[in-house]
Amino acid sequence: MEKLEMELFSAIVDGDPDKAVSAATKFVELGYDAQRLVTEILVPAMRRVGELFERYYREALRLAEEGDTRQAGEKIWEAATAL
Repeated sequence: MEKLEMELFSAIVDGDPDKAVSAATKFVELGYDAQRLVTEILVPAMRRVGELFERYYREALRLAEEGDTRQAGEKIWEAATAL
């Protein structure tokens, strides 16, 4: 089950809805409790997404304050597309 948990976690963090749905469906087919699925995998994965976005965003703000607007824009783009 651990491999499947990582598959779902990674699919969410990577922003791959097809893989996420596939992995979640497998969990349901295996009789995994939906509440546990949410609390043990989905919520931590979404927290990680938020952490990654925040990291990119903070870096973009720092670059903008230093006057490097091109790099700041690239960081914002990375934040939006990396998740």
